[in-house]
Amino acid sequence: VAREAGIAGVWTHAKALALRATGMGHPLWRRKRVAFIAATEGHFASVATFYNLPSVLFKLLPLSISNPIEGICAQINRFQPDVITGYASGLNLLAEEQLAGHIEIAPKEAYCTGDPLTTTFRQRIEKAFGLNPVNMYRSSETMTLACECRTQHRLHPFNDWFSVQVVDKNLAPANSDRVVVA
Repeated sequence: VAREAGIAGVWTHAKALALRATGMGHPLWRRKRVAFIAATEGHFASVATFYNLPSVLFKLLPLSISNPIEGICAQINRFQPDVITGYASGLNLLAEEQLAGHIEIAPKEAYCTGDPLTTTFRQRIEKAFGLNPVNMYRSSETMTLACECRTQHRLHPFNDWFSVQVVDKNLAPANSDRVVVA
C-alpha cells in the first residue's frame, strides 16, 4: 500500500507540474497563497508544519510578528494571500491594518491558533476581511488537538485522535485542575 501511495504522490506531482508547464493549470489550478503571521523562528510545530507544506500546492509567505508593521504591510500587500493563518493576535493586527487602509487584501480563509481568538479579535477580523475565522487549538505535542465549528464557535476536540482527561495533581480523575492529553 505504501508503494502505491508513493506512486500516486509522484503521479500527482508530475501531473501538477505538467499542467503548470503547459499553462493549463492557470486559471483552473494555481497554488494557494498562504500568509502565516507568528513567531517564524524557532522549533515550534506550527513553524515546521508551515515550512513543510507542499510547494506544488502552496505559495508561502512567513511573516514574523516581531518585525516592524510597515514591512509586514508591504509584504502582504504584494503577496495578496488566499489564506491568512497564525496567531489570533497576528490576524487581529492584520485586521487593524486593513481597517486603517494600510493593507488591502481579500483572503478567502482565516485560521487562528497560538493564542485565544477573543470576541473582539473575531469581530475585527470579520469586519476587516468579511469572513468567519476558524479557531484551532494546537500544541507542539499534538499539533491540532481541537478545531472550532463555524456555527457554534466552540472548540471540538478530536476524541478519535487523542484522549483528553481532567486530572488532579496525582493524575486521578477530577472535575477541574489540569488537562492531560494522551
